[in-house]
Amino acid sequence: MNREAVKLMDAESSVRAFISESAHLSELPAAQTVWQRHAKFYESKGITGENSTSLEDCLMLYLLIRHFDRRRVFEIGTNVGTTSVIMNQAVKKNGGTCTTCDPVDYGALPADSGIRFIHAESDTALARLKAEHSTIDFAFFDWVPDKRTLNLANELFDDDAVIAVHDYRLDPKGQAIVDIVNLHYRQRGRWFFPEAPVQLADEIRVNICTAFFVPNQLLTGRRETSLERLKRGLSVLLHPRMTASHFKRTAIQSIRRM
Repeated sequence: MNREAVKLMDAESSVRAFISESAHLSELPAAQTVWQRHAKFYESKGITGENSTSLEDCLMLYLLIRHFDRRRVFEIGTNVGTTSVIMNQAVKKNGGTCTTCDPVDYGALPADSGIRFIHAESDTALARLKAEHSTIDFAFFDWVPDKRTLNLANELFDDDAVIAVHDYRLDPKGQAIVDIVNLHYRQRGRWFFPEAPVQLADEIRVNICTAFFVPNQLLTGRRETSLERLKRGLSVLLHPRMTASHFKRTAIQSIRRM
């Protein structure tokens, strides 16, 4: 794929600067309309959309996909498809496609959207994509991937793949995702963590709790060294928080108490 059009990101930049200086801000009102239309769609099917991703975070994903000219988007955790439809809107403008997976099918994706839904957990979905010789250049993790998923990601993800994570600082899930990526994902790069939402014109706000990882290939300025990458992984082992297995056990226990 010709990557000449891909924009880079300053390693010392902030999330606020990334958003404010985006060349795609004029597209956000249309993306907001898509988000609102989809909410009406799943509500018409009797689905509440509880715990679905906010408009602010969906718009963050939109800007990331457009800025880095992503063509092959993969999502872990479809839920009611809120992020799927927005990421699909962005990747289609780049001439690409969106694939999403979830072990639960809520039936909330429009049949004519062109989004590919894989009714399976993330490791099974990635194994299927591997068998199809597919690759991924943008991933959105809305659930904690296990080690097998990250091992497959190391095989299928392009060297310049961007990873976005939901619920950072708002839910233990977000930190758990960052930790397991730091532990098992091979690429060097930099995490950019959410700050206060950025207020734009037309009462549009962008980003509440989306963190994202940009690999060295897409950074300008000071890049992560091999030693720093090693320290990032070791920090998870030396300061364990909520690992993927712990998070999964906690989630299952919570569900059983409901």
